[in-house]
Amino acid sequence: MRKKLLSVLVILLICQLAVSPSAEKLAQSERVISDLSSITAYSGVSVGGKESAAIINRNRFYTSEQVEKDISLLAKSYPDLIKVSSIGKSKREKNIPLIELGNGRKKACIVAGIHGREGVTINFTLLSVEEYCKACYSSSGYYGDYNIKELLSEYTLYIIPMANPDGTDICNNNELPINSSGYIDRYYYRGNANGVNLNANFPFYWNSITDKSREKGEFAESEMETKNIIRLCRDNNFEWLLDMHIVGNCIYWKDSANGAVSGDYELASGLRDNCGYYLCSATTDVNEYGGGLENWFRYYSGKPGLCIELVRTDSVTESMNLYDYNKYFDIALNWDKTKYTFAQAMS
Repeated sequence: MRKKLLSVLVILLICQLAVSPSAEKLAQSERVISDLSSITAYSGVSVGGKESAAIINRNRFYTSEQVEKDISLLAKSYPDLIKVSSIGKSKREKNIPLIELGNGRKKACIVAGIHGREGVTINFTLLSVEEYCKACYSSSGYYGDYNIKELLSEYTLYIIPMANPDGTDICNNNELPINSSGYIDRYYYRGNANGVNLNANFPFYWNSITDKSREKGEFAESEMETKNIIRLCRDNNFEWLLDMHIVGNCIYWKDSANGAVSGDYELASGLRDNCGYYLCSATTDVNEYGGGLENWFRYYSGKPGLCIELVRTDSVTESMNLYDYNKYFDIALNWDKTKYTFAQAMS
C-alpha cells in the first residue's frame, strides 16, 4: 500500500511539473510537502541488503527546530560516525549546530544555509550526511564509485548545516526580522534577524563594498553568526571550505584579490569533472567578493574556499521558482551527480 501510494504521488508530481510549477504559490508547495513527509522515503542506499528508512526529508521546508531534531536522530543512528555540538548562538539565541562527520585526521569545513532563502542547501547537506553514513554501514562501504568508509577514516568533516537559523525561520517559519514593519518578501530574504547578509559580513575587503544591496552590516564581523564561523575556522586547520548556495550549478573558486590559492583549481576541477558543475571565471568585482565567507577563508588560511551553487539553470528548471527546488529536489539540484560533492572533495 505504501509503495502504491508513493507511485501515485510521483505521477502527480510529474504532472504538476508539466504545468509550469512557477505559477504555484508557497502554500500549495507546503501542502504537497506535508503529504510527502508522511511517507517513509528510500534514499537509495541499502544496509545489509535491506532498505533503511530515511531520516532526512529532501522535500521539507526545514525550520531550525526540525533541523536540530533530525540531526539528533542522525547522531543516534550513527554514533560512531557523527558527533553533534554547536558553534554558538544566533542573534535570537538559537543554536547554530555543528556536525562532525568521520574520524579522520584531516579536517574540512562545509557551510550551508547561510542565506535565509536558501533552505534547500540544508536539505542537500543533511541528506548527503545521511547517505554517506548509510554507505559506511553497508557491506561494501562504497557510495557510487567512492569508498566512503575509507574517506571518512581519513577526514573529519565539520559541517554547519544551518549557519543562519534566524534567517531560516524567517523564511520557513513565518518569523519576522527584528526591525520589520510587518511585511517582508520572504522569497528574496537572505539576511539574519538583523537583516544582514552574512555572506557579505566577513572581514575581507568589507570597507570596499559600496553596493548597499549587499546588506553587509554595520561593520565587518558585526554579526554573532559571522563571529562563530570565524572562530571555528581559526580553531581548526581546515584543508578546504565549501560554502553551499543555490542557483547556478557552478563553482566560484577564485577572486582577483586573493589570486591563485594552492590546490584551488585541483579541488574545483575535480568537482566539475565528477559532480556536474561548471567553473566560473575569477570574480573581479569587490562588491561580489568583498565580505564573502569563502573569500575570507582563502585569505585567512591560504587554502581553497569554494562557493558551490547547487541548482541547475537550464530548460528543465527555467519554469521553477524558489519553492519548487524543494518539491523537485532531485531534478532541480541535479542530485544524481551533485550528491557526490563532499565525497569528491575528500578524494
